[in-house]
Amino acid sequence: MRRSPPLPHSFPPVGLLLALLLSPACAGKPAEGTPPALDSLQLFRSQAAWNEGGGEVSVGFSVHVADADGDSSRLEVSILSPGGSWLGGMSLAIDNPDRLVSGWVESALQVPTTTAGAFLLRFQARDALGATSPPVDGLFDVTWPPPVLESLQPSSAVEGSSP
Repeated sequence: MRRSPPLPHSFPPVGLLLALLLSPACAGKPAEGTPPALDSLQLFRSQAAWNEGGGEVSVGFSVHVADADGDSSRLEVSILSPGGSWLGGMSLAIDNPDRLVSGWVESALQVPTTTAGAFLLRFQARDALGATSPPVDGLFDVTWPPPVLESLQPSSAVEGSSP
């Protein structure tokens, strides 16, 4: 069995809730070796202010997983910086002893807030044979805080001008 390499700098999941509620297989024998598919990605938070949370915030998500042969085994999430650099991610085991073919995975991951811009959150499912789903992407924006006016100083009128 081919295994995916571990993610070297994973952000730890916060309050990890892994719920896979799967529906039974439809009539007929599932196709062997069918790669999984993802759809209906929902991010429960889509933005944060620069440096919010002391440098990282928790982003909850939900994604639907479907696999005709019911052997989905992992959900992998990668975090890409606004410049496209890989920053880390997480890999979650999918527990599916009954080999059901469809369900939802819910969890949370830590996203850095030390750089402003649009972060790409890339989701992929992997099955027991190593086949991967096409990626499903979500965007998470880190915004600069609005400028704060600290004080106003009176200015002197320019000589010769009207008040």
